[in-house]
Amino acid sequence: MVTRATWLEQLTGEARTVVRGLRRDVWFTLGIIVTVATALAANAALVAFLNGYFWKPLPIARAADHVEIAGRDGVGRVNSAWGSAQAWRIKQGATAVLDGVYAVAERRAAVVPPGGNEPQPAMGAVVTREYFALVEPRLALGRLPFSPSRGGNDAAGIVLSDAGWRRLA
Repeated sequence: MVTRATWLEQLTGEARTVVRGLRRDVWFTLGIIVTVATALAANAALVAFLNGYFWKPLPIARAADHVEIAGRDGVGRVNSAWGSAQAWRIKQGATAVLDGVYAVAERRAAVVPPGGNEPQPAMGAVVTREYFALVEPRLALGRLPFSPSRGGNDAAGIVLSDAGWRRLA
């Protein structure tokens, strides 16, 4: 059975052997240090490049101010909504001042693309008119009119997207 003291003794002996070997051959030691430093720098550069390439800001005005509020209703359905963090803080403080409110519900639809004959499945979001004024998306692949929601005058629409937001600058 290896005890803690024996294990620590063996580890210390191995470390001394490695240090002696590195002291004997300075060029080998420098080679190891340069190789490790180069690998770390390349890894950091790759991560920085990929973060800049894949994680562009959302195509909405004041993107950093928008948050998603998610919760469950009494039946267990997940509800979520996007809005400005400031608006939600004001709402939480029991004030009636908000930037605005809009509704979003994801839907599947069959859409005939321009120049096509066959309907193609598409994911979309049915939104109220206020969505476009508040979120101000620069990219909307298409909007299809639907009947007015809940008897009101607000026309709902569908914002087509292949994977949620397209992250384009």
